[in-house]
Amino acid sequence: MTVASGVRTDGFLPSPPTEEIVMPQEKLTVSGISIESVPDGWAQAPPGTLLVPPSGSPADWETSGWFEPGGWRFPLGGFLLRTADRLILVDAGTHLHRDHVGWLSVDGEPTFPAAAHHVHAADWATLESGHGEADMGMADIVRPIGDLVRLARAERTEIAPGVLLRLVAGHTPGNCLIEVGEGEDRAFLLGDTAHHPATLVEDGWLDKFDADRDGARKARAQLADELEASGIPAVGAHFDGCRFGRVIRGRDGSRRWELVDLA
Repeated sequence: MTVASGVRTDGFLPSPPTEEIVMPQEKLTVSGISIESVPDGWAQAPPGTLLVPPSGSPADWETSGWFEPGGWRFPLGGFLLRTADRLILVDAGTHLHRDHVGWLSVDGEPTFPAAAHHVHAADWATLESGHGEADMGMADIVRPIGDLVRLARAERTEIAPGVLLRLVAGHTPGNCLIEVGEGEDRAFLLGDTAHHPATLVEDGWLDKFDADRDGARKARAQLADELEASGIPAVGAHFDGCRFGRVIRGRDGSRRWELVDLA
């Protein structure tokens, strides 16, 4: 079974330099389910390519604070879940944008012909309608896996014991996060619900690639509340180093992003 992964990507961001990059492979285990990052490479672009900062941000926000001079370098790839009896590759299941599905088929043949591919029906309907990124060759990439697709139609859909697709519409109509584990021993794979931790802990950020910017902003705010209240570790598909973190409240009352020490 697969929810998808970045084995191959046709990214829409500027191509990185052709230098060898060693990317860390994060690993976390919750409720007996192992979560491993599957790095496929990285892209580099000015932060303003994707994000609009809160009003009142300094003029040099793209090279200070959350970001460093030289551009924002972020990973491309997915996550591999190992349960007691299944391997689940997570990427396209979170949403159907080109950088998350470019590897689904090669020369008209599915990359994983024996795997079920789970996506939300709202994204599938958008693809079939010809709107959004459907006119960027997406249909040719996704069409070969049509018979392998399993559509999620609910707010919460269990695809395996301890693995849920949760609809978080906004980035795309069928954008989902993956909830792994049970009870207090859980982790969230956010996909592109948040491209950067800053958008979870600071108000006012906008994402240029959100189909419904207001809906996505509200969804991130609700998610941030849940993450802070629960202490659940989370990671976005493009977070630096694919590293898990938590939303915490600092002594000054502001929210912060605290990396999880997996050593």
